[in-house]
Amino acid sequence: MHKLFGVMKNNGSKFVFDSPHNEPSDKPVTKEYEIDGKKYVEICWKIGDEIQKVQIVEDMPPHCTKMNWISSDKFMKTCKTAIFKTTFIRDGNRDIYVCVK
Repeated sequence: MHKLFGVMKNNGSKFVFDSPHNEPSDKPVTKEYEIDGKKYVEICWKIGDEIQKVQIVEDMPPHCTKMNWISSDKFMKTCKTAIFKTTFIRDGNRDIYVCVK
């Protein structure tokens, strides 16, 4: 998180992170939402201990990642440590974080 903070511009740039509230299943789940007029689509599933995730944001190339699941409490503590202003949105089984520098 600190590395991300270091590369973000100091002009209110945003980092949007979406994570399942509970550990995801082994079957892909799709989620669509909108933040600041931009449409997001995410596909998330679990293989073994890793979460596989694809994020597609309007007007941007797709982003694929692998990660371990962390609780919303742990993620919020990490954001505070990195000095992000973070908004938390719970949407069904998804936790959406909008981190602003």
